Amino acid sequence: MECRWIDISLTLSDRLAVWPGDEPFRLKSVVGEEGCVVSSVCMSLHCGTHLDAPLHYLTGGSSVEAAPPEVLLGPAKVVEIRTQRHILPGDLRPVKPSPGDRILIKTGGGVTHPSGVFNRDYTAITPEAASFLAESGVILVGIDAPSIEPWEGDGRVHRILAEAGIWVLEGLDLGEAEPGEYLLVCLPLKIEGAEASPARALIGRMADVTWPWH
Repeated sequence: MECRWIDISLTLSDRLAVWPGDEPFRLKSVVGEEGCVVSSVCMSLHCGTHLDAPLHYLTGGSSVEAAPPEVLLGPAKVVEIRTQRHILPGDLRPVKPSPGDRILIKTGGGVTHPSGVFNRDYTAITPEAASFLAESGVILVGIDAPSIEPWEGDGRVHRILAEAGIWVLEGLDLGEAEPGEYLLVCLPLKIEGAEASPARALIGRMADVTWPWH
């Protein structure tokens, strides 16, 4: 059966809104004497779809090149939570997160805006919800917002997740993903010592996907 993959990563461009104060995405291309194009990129590692390593908020935490493949590849649950900015434990309990789960949260708020203006009113999880996920034993949490933590957050959400060894995938595009069970492929760049990395992330319906080694 042919697999239908959904690309849940944002396209990097200079139109992409970034966290205020972060380095925006810039692509510079040069045509060499032989007619070949050689490009360079300048950007924050938290621009667009990206993986946060525990090091982002946890001193001595793992950096992004240490991300285990078994965390980045495997079954994932897309869950839809429509709420007013703050996701509480009660919003997550119906999901019934279990040890080893990968949870991708679709809020519908989105990350990009035609104007390229950053929206501070995105939906994110509270410290209490982060503690609930940590106690549940999940290994990865993703969200279609620029951060897993509210704009006014003080870092507690990130620290709670990092201390539990949970990897965080932010800036997803879940517009085409209906709630349900999928297989996740998330490939961040292998950057030594970095707290984050841009990532290409895709999901496929489990019923439609056959891994090459099966």
